[in-house]
Amino acid sequence: MWKFVLLSFFCISCAERHFSANDFPYHDTGASKPRIAIVPVITAKVKQMPWNLSDELTELISDKFLETKQFYLTKDFSVLGKHLSDLSEINPLIEDVHWLYENASSSEFVVFIELVAHDLVAKKSKIPPQAYTLDMAFRVHVIDIRARDPKVILQELVQESFNISIKINYGSDTFSKTTFFLSPLGSAHTQISKRVAKQIQEYILLARI
Repeated sequence: MWKFVLLSFFCISCAERHFSANDFPYHDTGASKPRIAIVPVITAKVKQMPWNLSDELTELISDKFLETKQFYLTKDFSVLGKHLSDLSEINPLIEDVHWLYENASSSEFVVFIELVAHDLVAKKSKIPPQAYTLDMAFRVHVIDIRARDPKVILQELVQESFNISIKINYGSDTFSKTTFFLSPLGSAHTQISKRVAKQIQEYILLARI
């Protein structure tokens, strides 16, 4: 039932696209770039920040794609992340995902990303100052929808731990500030987003050969 609700939102947003110097859909040679729909990162399983964590991580990962100038990002399925509370609701290994193909999307690949861990843990130490570890993990699914039978080309858990030398001040280290990405938290988010994006990019370029 949830699929039909989501499809109504999809129809509204399907025609919306990014067009800029960074994500023009063709290379200078005239060859088309892989067309990718990145569903907003699902963050329902983790403690929420004072800002929208999904917006931040989706923007970071999308920017890593645009920086390469090798991909074209559509906004197909851009509303799905706001309506899926858990990526298991659309597990492509057990779920019929033909509806992704059947809705006249211009995308060739659909990317689902769920943040399943974002834990700040204090390290055991009797000597101040207190240090912390930030444990992060993403579940990633990439679905090739070029053919009538959609195919999962990547299903992976990407996880990493970061040393945080100071206690995070959510009052000052916020996503809205230009200095955010210089903070330990912002730096950690940037590093793991780059790793997630690179992994997805490699599999999509391989599938495109």
